[in-house]
Amino acid sequence: MKWQPQIYVVDDNPIVQSAWRNWLNKVPNAEIHMYSDAESFLASFVPGGSGILILDNHMPGMTGMELIERYVPRQIDIPVLMVTAFADVQMAVRAVKTGVVNVLEKPLRGDDLLDAVQKILAKEQQDWPRRQEAAELRTSLGSLTSREREVMIELLEGRSNKDVATNLGISPKTVEIHRARVLQKAHVDSVTELVRRMTVLDVDPFIEE
Repeated sequence: MKWQPQIYVVDDNPIVQSAWRNWLNKVPNAEIHMYSDAESFLASFVPGGSGILILDNHMPGMTGMELIERYVPRQIDIPVLMVTAFADVQMAVRAVKTGVVNVLEKPLRGDDLLDAVQKILAKEQQDWPRRQEAAELRTSLGSLTSREREVMIELLEGRSNKDVATNLGISPKTVEIHRARVLQKAHVDSVTELVRRMTVLDVDPFIEE
């Protein structure tokens, strides 16, 4: 799949939106999405892609800080660039601790905005293959049945087929069948390989997708 960054801008000022769109249009192959409040952004954002969220802090309704504190990184899984006219050291530290990559102060020159966005997207592009592989693994694990997931969790915790069978109240043969299906769906040859892929790709097996 071709890499195409998604740029999300959340700012309640239409003049700012228009000015920033003109600058962001210079980012090659990017799709730009504009929102006037955090709520409308959340309603349309789909995790699992690649891009950047450019976020104003002071907005009607949910503020930028409230948005990132509630939804980063679990539901908003892309880098966040906060832009605010009321930045201070305390807020900047708080923002970085919650997952914001950078905090810029308004008024902001278009060149500065473009430079910050391009640096973040350059790293995103490097990470894109790994993110794609992680998304594919999560999709594969999401296709497991409830019993297959139970068997997988037991195996990931290092238990033998016999111990898994005892814990789940099923036969070792049934465990072996479910084990084979888990490995097939995850496109791996062994539980050891599955553990390695989950670790490298930062996929949490205990979270159902």
